[in-house]
Amino acid sequence: MKANLERPPICEAIALGVKSRIRSIVMIALMGSIGLLPVALSTCMGSEVQKPFATMIVGGLQICMLLSFTVSSIIFYYFYKDYHRIILLIQIDEESD
Repeated sequence: MKANLERPPICEAIALGVKSRIRSIVMIALMGSIGLLPVALSTCMGSEVQKPFATMIVGGLQICMLLSFTVSSIIFYYFYKDYHRIILLIQIDEESD
């Protein structure tokens, strides 16, 4: 129980978060891409309308998958990198009062 209350360093927390969620995000993106791949590669009649739409969705799924692991982790790091230092300063300030 006490181990759950302790906070790991920010880089370790980000790595654990990515590691625990990578499988589900990759599976969702791959299944959506594989499902729309026949539409994106088709050349039969009527594919002129469906092909660009399917290509856009497949590309968007892949880009969002990559961005969810890179950009969101970087943003999280920059917002919370000074969190421990700020908490320590608040605790020191409260103790001095």
